[in-house]
Formats: sequence, C-alpha cells, structure tokens
Amino acid sequence: MKLVSTRQAATLLGVHESSIKRWCNSEELPCSHTAGGHRRIDLTDVLTFARKQHLECSLLPFGADALMVWNGANELRLGRQAEVLAIKMRDWLLHAESQKLSGLMLLCRSLDIPYARLFDRLIARVMEDIGEEWSRGSFDIGDEHRISESLMDVLYSLMSSMPQTPPQQNGRPVRRAIVGCGPQEDHATGAMMVRILLMDRGWKVIYLGRNVPEEDIVLYQRRHRAELVAVSMSSHQTTAALREFVRNVTSLRRDDVPFDLAIGGSAVNLVTDQVPSRPSPVVVRTFEDSESFVDWLDVRHEQ
Repeated sequence: MKLVSTRQAATLLGVHESSIKRWCNSEELPCSHTAGGHRRIDLTDVLTFARKQHLECSLLPFGADALMVWNGANELRLGRQAEVLAIKMRDWLLHAESQKLSGLMLLCRSLDIPYARLFDRLIARVMEDIGEEWSRGSFDIGDEHRISESLMDVLYSLMSSMPQTPPQQNGRPVRRAIVGCGPQEDHATGAMMVRILLMDRGWKVIYLGRNVPEEDIVLYQRRHRAELVAVSMSSHQTTAALREFVRNVTSLRRDDVPFDLAIGGSAVNLVTDQVPSRPSPVVVRTFEDSESFVDWLDVRHEQ
C-alpha cells in the first residue's frame, strides 16, 4: 500500500488531519482523489515533504525500508502475520540498530496495534528464532545477552511513552500486581512485556526484576495486597524446580491477602499439569502467549 489517507498521513507526521488537508489544498503536499472525492497521498511524497519541512515522521528512520515497514505494520494492524517485519526486526537486533527497533514499536502503537499482538507476533517470534539459532551455535552467549538487552531497551522505550498515571477505574480501587522473574531466571523480557500489558489496563505494577526468590515474591504480594502475581520462567528450568516453585508460592498464601498466580514463558508446558488437583485457595494459570493472558485477565479481573 503506497497511497495513504489524510488521516494516515497525519498519524505519520504527528499533526492534525486538517493540516494535511490544508497542505494538499495549497499543493505543498501532492495528492490525488478517489472517485468519491477523498484525498490519497503517495507515501513517498509524505516522506519527501517531512524532510523538506523538517517534520518528524515515524517512517523516516527506516530509509529505503519505509514502504516495507508501513505495509508490514498495516498487515499486523489487520491481524495478519507480518513475516517481513519479524525478519527485519531480527536483523536490526543482530546489528544493534536500536533507533529502528524503537521506531517500529512506536509506529505500531500509533496504528493502535494492541500490545499483546505486538509482543506475540513480533517480539516473541523473534526471540524464539534467535533462541533456536543460539542453540545451534550460530552465535555465542555474549551475542545472546546483547540481543536480550537490546530488546529490554526497546521495551523500556515503549513503556516510557505510556501514561504514567493509571487511567480511572470507574470508582474502583486501582488493581495491583507483582511482576518478576522466578528464581534463577535472568531473562526478563517476558516479565517486562507482562508489566506493559498490565500497565496498559490500568494496573499498578510492582516490578521485582530478575531472579526473585519465592519468599520475596509473596512478601511483596502481602505488603502491597496485590491480587495478582505474574512470574516469567524460561525453558532452562527443570520440571522439578517448577513444581517446587508453584508449591512454595501457593503454600505461602495467607487467607486475608488472596492472589492469583500467573506463570508465563517458554517453560509453562512443564507446569501446566502441576496446577493443584485438590481444592486450592490459589488460582494458578499458565500462559504461552500474551493474547491468551490478556483474554484471561479481562475475564477474571475485570468483573
């Protein structure tokens, strides 16, 4: 899609749609018209205009890839797979092109692409591909750590663009969640994505970071009276360790401070059948992707 509407052009340039129409009327910004009289603007003309007028444009950092990025982002917006974006994002991570990585996230958000879709179909997909390459010996542990930290930078950049004050909760108290990584877990990308998903829904998140002992998780849950504990676990965890983690956290629950336990990450298949079969005061749920997590969250915690 090389032609854009005045609304899309306004989104790209960060201006009001009336400004785009005014520039089109004055012929500063070339446009054509549909049979119904609607303006259509060539994406190349939008980029050229932005450069000449020294306007910020979310596609400028991508250079020759601008059209590809725009088309891929719109495929994602429509709920389709955006294979070309995942491939490009992987390349940008490998070559430490942080400006393009952050720019892609912000562009997708300007198109109202849900965070969960963005995380599942781009970030998680790229993480999985890179993890497989690392396991085949395509690059060393230093590269893997650098890529992980680059992803963390992208997520922090994305989080910094979010409103810092939780939205109004229709008179209800603000919901609180404890989010972090389980014991011996140093990969925090998944936990950061959950942090953003919760913040986007108006939750106050107490983020504990990497490698958090079970007792500290429950200590902070009690201190903040959080109704949700969300923990990220990766595939290097053993089944026995994951069983013990679930058992320890649920056993530390206090009746006067109840909570749900949500476990996400590449190790969840090891604990899916470890949810207590006997009646348990703790709801334990596992999630392999962001979209299933927010679907559950919206039903369970928005009643």
